Amino acid sequence: MEYLNTDNQKLSRENQALTKINERNELYIGQIERDLSDIRQVNDRNIKAKKKWRKATLYSVGINVIFLTSLIVLSR
Repeated sequence: MEYLNTDNQKLSRENQALTKINERNELYIGQIERDLSDIRQVNDRNIKAKKKWRKATLYSVGINVIFLTSLIVLSR
């Protein structure tokens, strides 16, 4: 019986230690998830800004092509 009691105490201490580790890990995971959410928001804003510049560049190139083509056609 004494052996079972000692074994139970060891298991109880190990369980408490693992519970503390789990709590710490859960807090860490929560922090990482918040950081990831912040990073995603920043990335989304950056991607939207890049898309706007890409669209503006495409319009600018298109206008330049039309302008240069009309110059070539009119110069003949």
